[in-house]
Amino acid sequence: MPDSVEHILKTNFENYEKGLVFNSNLKALLGDGIFNVDGHVWKRQRKVASHIFTARAFKTVIAQVFESETNRVLDIL
Repeated sequence: MPDSVEHILKTNFENYEKGLVFNSNLKALLGDGIFNVDGHVWKRQRKVASHIFTARAFKTVIAQVFESETNRVLDIL
């Protein structure tokens, strides 16, 4: 991960709050999920999500999606 991306998304995330305006405008769509919260709620949700998004799980899902989408394209051709 590039240092600038890690800085924003991980090490200094608390400096890049979404804030009340963002939260209230997107609450109907995102609720109080990880993409619409700040602070301790975000940290708790990120910790839970980090266990789901392991490299192994990601590779498995990507392989499945690649296979299904390749088959879909082949059916069209």
